[in-house]
Amino acid sequence: MIKKLIKQYLKKREAEILHDIRVLSRRKLAKLEQKNKTDLYLKQLMKLSSKIRDIDVLNEKCSNKRVVNYLEKIRKKEQKNLFKFLKSYKSKIVHKKIDKKVSKNSCLKVCKINLLKL
Repeated sequence: MIKKLIKQYLKKREAEILHDIRVLSRRKLAKLEQKNKTDLYLKQLMKLSSKIRDIDVLNEKCSNKRVVNYLEKIRKKEQKNLFKFLKSYKSKIVHKKIDKKVSKNSCLKVCKINLLKL
């Protein structure tokens, strides 16, 4: 499904399709999170597309023509990076590392709480 959306976006370059890609990616990442996994490609996709989405939101709110023109330049650059990334779509699902070390501060907090209860 996501490959189909990516192909559509590369052809039409519509914001609505990018939105659909982001929603689907977020859902897939949430499902993988439940299995203690992640998709490195989707995480990078979210990072790159977030920049474009942020610019789109700013453009909607901004009325200053100079700022809008500047944002458009940045958007084109970011979109070019996103297109390059999308053309090399390869999902890479990996197990998330679980950090088994507990920080000293976390340990102290737990000890203080438990000592106060005693």
